[in-house]
Amino acid sequence: MFRSIKNILTGPDNQTEDISRVFLALFSLAYLGFEGLAITRGQVWDGQSFAIGAGAILALGGVGVRIKAPTEPNP
Repeated sequence: MFRSIKNILTGPDNQTEDISRVFLALFSLAYLGFEGLAITRGQVWDGQSFAIGAGAILALGGVGVRIKAPTEPNP
């Protein structure tokens, strides 16, 4: 399990940590955590707004990974 997580958070060589992938994972977890906190405090959950926000986080994270791709070491 930890090896899979390391492979997700590193570059193509699976050795160098990729800061854009780490931030993407942290922002995704924070988004889910804040959404859960809002639900537990009695706010109404809107699936469409949640999907738009999650899509924006994933899209911008993917753009960040793609922009940084030429600077990553080769496998």
